[in-house]
Amino acid sequence: MYHRDVLNCAMPTSGFTIHQECHEQLEKLKLGKGGIKYIVFKINDDYDQVLVDQVGSNEEGYYDNFLSCLPPKAPRYAVLDLEFKVPNDPDHLTKRKFIFFAWSPDECSVKEKMVHALNLRAFRRLFIGSSVHIQGADVSDFDLEKVIKKACSPTAED
Repeated sequence: MYHRDVLNCAMPTSGFTIHQECHEQLEKLKLGKGGIKYIVFKINDDYDQVLVDQVGSNEEGYYDNFLSCLPPKAPRYAVLDLEFKVPNDPDHLTKRKFIFFAWSPDECSVKEKMVHALNLRAFRRLFIGSSVHIQGADVSDFDLEKVIKKACSPTAED
């Protein structure tokens, strides 16, 4: 899911680092431990480190809970462990995908948008194995049906 060497060094594009808790929570998510379904990350106020903002558990309505964690005026990165039924599949096949979200609402500051965009590519490298990447500025961009459709597209790797 992610590359350990990237976790242990500064990001080359801006010099920000990844807090150790990010590594620990990602490991739990990847291994299915602790009932974690999603992790929301933020860049700290000094713009030099990525921190865990929120962790969500595998409970009914977890996707709606995930969406409610995205602040209306601040960017975030997130990873979600999504299990879903493949639409229109006669065998009712169920798939599991790790989805990487880049949240950058229109209402956040220009500086936040720039820092978030500058570091997006470097931060995504942490998620080697996360084949579905979705960017959005409005919660409707993360509509569950749209996310599942993208996860099922031929360009989304298994």
